[in-house]
Amino acid sequence: MAGRLDAAAVSLALCSVSVAFLGGGTARLQPSWRFAVDAHDAPPPVVLDVGGDGSPDVLIASHDGHLLLLSSLHESASHSNSWLPLEVLRKVSLRSHLGLATGSFPVAVAAGSLDPPREGERRRDVVVALTEDWTVSAFDDQLHLLWRHSIGRPSMARARGGGELSFPSLHEVSLLVSDHSIYAGDRGAVLIAGRTEPKASLRPVAPAAGAANESSEASAHPLQLEYFALEGGSGAHRWEHRAADLLDAVGEENLLYPQAEYRLDVRRVGRHAVMSEVDAPDAELHWRLFSDSLMAQLPHVWRHPRDTTLQLAHFSRSRRAAAPRGSRHAALGASGFTRLRRGAAAVSRGAAEDSRAPNVVVARRQHGVEVHHLYTGRTLTQLPLEEAQAHADLNGDGKIDHVAALSSDESAELAASRRKSGGAECLALARTGVPVREQLWNASICRAERKRGKLATRTAAAPLLLRSAASGGRATMDSVLLVSTGQLTSVGADGKQKWNVMTEASWRPSSAEGDDAAAFPSLSLLSREGEDALILAVGERHACLVTAEGAQLGCVKLPSSPVAPPTLADFDGDGIVDVILSTRSSLLGIRVLTSAGSVLKKLLFGFMALAAIVIATLRYNGITPKVALD
Repeated sequence: MAGRLDAAAVSLALCSVSVAFLGGGTARLQPSWRFAVDAHDAPPPVVLDVGGDGSPDVLIASHDGHLLLLSSLHESASHSNSWLPLEVLRKVSLRSHLGLATGSFPVAVAAGSLDPPREGERRRDVVVALTEDWTVSAFDDQLHLLWRHSIGRPSMARARGGGELSFPSLHEVSLLVSDHSIYAGDRGAVLIAGRTEPKASLRPVAPAAGAANESSEASAHPLQLEYFALEGGSGAHRWEHRAADLLDAVGEENLLYPQAEYRLDVRRVGRHAVMSEVDAPDAELHWRLFSDSLMAQLPHVWRHPRDTTLQLAHFSRSRRAAAPRGSRHAALGASGFTRLRRGAAAVSRGAAEDSRAPNVVVARRQHGVEVHHLYTGRTLTQLPLEEAQAHADLNGDGKIDHVAALSSDESAELAASRRKSGGAECLALARTGVPVREQLWNASICRAERKRGKLATRTAAAPLLLRSAASGGRATMDSVLLVSTGQLTSVGADGKQKWNVMTEASWRPSSAEGDDAAAFPSLSLLSREGEDALILAVGERHACLVTAEGAQLGCVKLPSSPVAPPTLADFDGDGIVDVILSTRSSLLGIRVLTSAGSVLKKLLFGFMALAAIVIATLRYNGITPKVALD
């Protein structure tokens, strides 16, 4: 009998260990704060720690040309389920001239440190803002102006009769503050990217003197981004890459001697060797020459101008990939590589080079991924990708795949796929290749419903890709899709449905293209340190949290509809990423909370399991444990 009891105790102990250390714990969403502001066209908020005390603050840009620093999360909000107001701690104007409001509308805001990390020292953030007249302003963490730099105003027109200036609209704008310097001796760098489009005016305007040529040049490249690099400490100009510019032919000696000497790993990038072999000096390299580095930048999905981002990366030539046959970049002459090696050896003799140091700027934008040389701004390569689709290697075969959500208002492509799938109302469609060569699979992602004899209208949010939980074999990815009924579906790399759940993250399909009143539904991935990833599904009136296995963890009701993708940042300083939603009338802060005491519970279960195993082992060996009581 005792032996059976011991066996039962050991089994219980093993179960306790499994529950304690293999269980993922729980998480939930909690309403936190609300700040009334028109956030429709404003840049996304920025979270930064001003005081250095671990209590972050929220920085926003207002339509009247100001930066507002909002107070930290109230302590009382930790136990509240209501939207609490935030106090404005500090306010600073972005107007470059007193009383001049035109051109001061903020289009992008970023924060970061210009100094590399040093042990025992706190790095202070620098805030950088870009206004629609292409003026860059930098502030310290107390919002005191450090410097202001005008990149060069874009083409603009003045209203007849001496009216206000009309600036072209800035689209796909992004800022990056980095501690990586471009010139030796610089204090970090500020990188800017954006494109302009003519803005409709309520009054007829006549071009100012000398502005006609500028307008024609800007409109000739409506979809190209312009890139600028400034020194972080002073705002001094470092380089620029304008949309209308063509790369000038320069000598090989200058190409092999970048401003930052050893920082460019030219032996791996190999751009200059290729440029010496092709017939056009402005030719960029085919993306397959850097396929490994580009694949590391995936998944990629562009849903909204806020998804346009800049980041630094290290790019090197892929060993296994080559440009397609017939490409003028497919074969490189031996003489070009010989000259390249000689030039690279002369660049940094005796310098300790970090082979993984950043050497490119990666721009994620509406039409795909663009890669530019960090020290000159020259275009290295481009990977064309369609918007509103998710792009990554789904099945681990080394090819780029594309997942699209096709809803009931799609065209012939949906009709053909629907016939193959047995009449599904909305589908997930996976294809492969750049350009697309074949279809991988299609899967139904909603139930067909009828209203008055007609199929109900369904729309879908942009797909979300996440690493598959399946172990063994090649790394694969699951596709998660959300339709307007709130139905959330996960599809594996083989096209088979993994799970399906109905959530409250629903929305009303827009009645017209570009409907300003329509909500912006979205799917986002939340990662918790040491825990499984969480899926955030946002609809018109609810934001819901779902595990990667399809278990619902709860929803939060929203007072107004979101108009942009959420901003993910830890605004309460607990080490867990939180959610900020932009609506037409306010910003909403939502905390992500994990189950209280989860670590303590795991330690308690583990200790109990260990004690049970030890006692059972002692009894098995004929030793009776005794407990002495004083």
